[in-house]
Amino acid sequence: MAAVRVDKATNELLLGPDWTLNIDICDAVNSDHGQAKEVIKALKKRIQHKNANVQFLALTIV
Repeated sequence: MAAVRVDKATNELLLGPDWTLNIDICDAVNSDHGQAKEVIKALKKRIQHKNANVQFLALTIV
Protein backbone atom coordinates (compact mmCIF):
# COMPACT_ATOMS: atom_id res chain seq x y z
CA MET A 1 0.00 0.00 0.00
CA ALA A 2 2.75 2.46 0.92
CA ALA A 3 4.70 1.65 -2.24
CA VAL A 4 1.64 2.50 -4.34
CA ARG A 5 1.39 5.89 -2.63
CA VAL A 6 5.09 6.57 -3.27
CA ASP A 7 4.70 5.63 -6.94
CA LYS A 8 1.68 7.93 -7.24
CA ALA A 9 3.45 10.80 -5.45
CA THR A 10 6.49 10.44 -7.73
CA ASN A 11 4.68 9.98 -11.02
CA GLU A 12 6.79 11.43 -13.82
CA LEU A 13 3.75 13.27 -15.24
CA LEU A 14 3.35 15.43 -12.13
CA LEU A 15 4.43 19.04 -12.58
CA GLY A 16 5.24 19.48 -8.90
CA PRO A 17 5.00 17.77 -5.53
CA ASP A 18 1.60 16.56 -4.36
CA TRP A 19 1.96 17.85 -0.82
CA THR A 20 -1.25 16.25 0.39
CA LEU A 21 -0.07 12.82 -0.72
CA ASN A 22 3.43 13.44 0.67
CA ILE A 23 2.00 14.32 4.07
CA ASP A 24 -0.27 11.24 3.94
CA ILE A 25 2.80 9.06 3.34
CA CYS A 26 4.66 10.66 6.25
CA ASP A 27 1.62 10.35 8.53
CA ALA A 28 1.22 6.68 7.59
CA VAL A 29 4.85 5.99 8.50
CA ASN A 30 4.52 7.91 11.78
CA SER A 31 1.39 6.04 12.79
CA ASP A 32 2.65 2.59 11.69
CA HIS A 33 6.41 2.23 11.85
CA GLY A 34 6.11 -1.14 10.10
CA GLN A 35 5.43 0.72 6.85
CA ALA A 36 8.71 2.62 7.06
CA LYS A 37 10.71 -0.22 5.52
CA GLU A 38 8.33 -0.45 2.56
CA VAL A 39 8.36 3.33 2.02
CA ILE A 40 12.16 3.49 2.16
CA LYS A 41 12.46 0.65 -0.34
CA ALA A 42 10.03 2.39 -2.71
CA LEU A 43 11.80 5.74 -2.33
CA LYS A 44 15.22 4.19 -3.03
CA LYS A 45 13.79 2.71 -6.21
CA ARG A 46 12.34 6.04 -7.32
CA ILE A 47 15.54 7.97 -6.51
CA GLN A 48 17.39 5.64 -8.89
CA HIS A 49 14.88 6.34 -11.67
CA LYS A 50 16.26 7.73 -14.96
CA ASN A 51 13.83 10.67 -14.94
CA ALA A 52 15.12 13.61 -12.93
CA ASN A 53 11.57 14.78 -12.11
CA VAL A 54 10.82 11.42 -10.47
CA GLN A 55 14.04 11.70 -8.46
CA PHE A 56 13.15 15.23 -7.35
CA LEU A 57 9.63 14.22 -6.33
CA ALA A 58 11.01 11.29 -4.33
CA LEU A 59 13.38 13.62 -2.49
CA THR A 60 10.52 15.97 -1.58
CA ILE A 61 8.92 13.12 0.39
CA VAL A 62 12.07 12.63 2.43
